[in-house]
Amino acid sequence: MTYNGDWFGKMSFLEVLSLTSKMTVQRMLERDDFTKRFKAEPSVPIYLHECLYPLMQGHDSVEIRADVELGGSEQLFNLMGRPELQEEAGQEPQICLTLPILRGLDGVRRMGKSLGNYVGVGDTPRDMFGKSMSVPDALMREWFELLTDRGEAEIARLTDPGQAHPRQAKEVLARDIVTFYHGAAAADAAAREFADMSSRAAATRWTSPR
Repeated sequence: MTYNGDWFGKMSFLEVLSLTSKMTVQRMLERDDFTKRFKAEPSVPIYLHECLYPLMQGHDSVEIRADVELGGSEQLFNLMGRPELQEEAGQEPQICLTLPILRGLDGVRRMGKSLGNYVGVGDTPRDMFGKSMSVPDALMREWFELLTDRGEAEIARLTDPGQAHPRQAKEVLARDIVTFYHGAAAADAAAREFADMSSRAAATRWTSPR
């Protein structure tokens, strides 16, 4: 693991200015979110430090002599800015790979701890299983594709209401996720505990008060 503070912490202001000379404002405005904000929301400011972020990421690739970089689809602009900086430094441009952004438990926004719509990799098997069971039905295919190794045909069957009940599909998904981080035994235990809790909750709802 390398921290980019190892090189940015040593840069002088003149070196920062030199770095900013490697990208034009026109190129920066090609970034999709900047363009939308500049044209549709002129009252929403675009701060200079936001423009430095792609340059910093690009310089990171130069410093570590990156061959391949993986990022979310929203990082495409930042990723594409790397090859030019690497070529100028006499390096072979890296290959860029992007993946779709995983939407969180709210079914709308990208998964994030700050948004409270996430399943944490450090969660207990119980919490991980329970959170996964609350995934909106509309996200099932997306989660299966991005978080499991199941094939396309099996995913299609699991996410087809005519072939599998959404609750059954969610249990398969939850087991897969817990198994990946905690093992099959922990996934089985979490599934049993979730089933017991669901049964007790159902019994409580249907018990007539004395």
